[in-house]
Amino acid sequence: MNKSYFENLAEDENGKLTINSENVSTNIGAKSPSVIYKLRLNYKESEIIINCKTGTSFVGNINCKLSKNIKATPFEINTISQLKSLFYRKNNRFKIITKKEYFYNFLINNEPLKFLNQVAIKENFTTIIICETKKIDCEFHLEFKNSTQVIEPFIKFLKSLIDEFSKS
Repeated sequence: MNKSYFENLAEDENGKLTINSENVSTNIGAKSPSVIYKLRLNYKESEIIINCKTGTSFVGNINCKLSKNIKATPFEINTISQLKSLFYRKNNRFKIITKKEYFYNFLINNEPLKFLNQVAIKENFTTIIICETKKIDCEFHLEFKNSTQVIEPFIKFLKSLIDEFSKS
């Protein structure tokens, strides 16, 4: 993760970036640098907020507050552990839960989600995505090589969801 990546992304997406840096005390008396990148984007009256924290922990979360004109189809996506995936013959690390079959098919065929699945297969990338009627929450860790490769696909995934929910 680096500052220039987020600055370029904020410019490309016409978003607002804030960066908070601090030194966090550890249990052994040393200080560890901690940086939080926060990027706010707007898309079709919905707000996407990306938080990536590096330093003492490497975690990311993305929250999407859907426009008042949009009603989402609830779903959940969890990453199947690498150990469990050894026993499954599928080339899919994501477990998708939704009550709507048409929406399940939409998720299975979603290109940004397919890309995130490939990252999960190749790297030790895990995520949980929960969608309720008015918000979408994504949590993931950033402790793998080239962790910025998942940020833009998450943005594209959320935008595709907003587009799909807007059709209803």
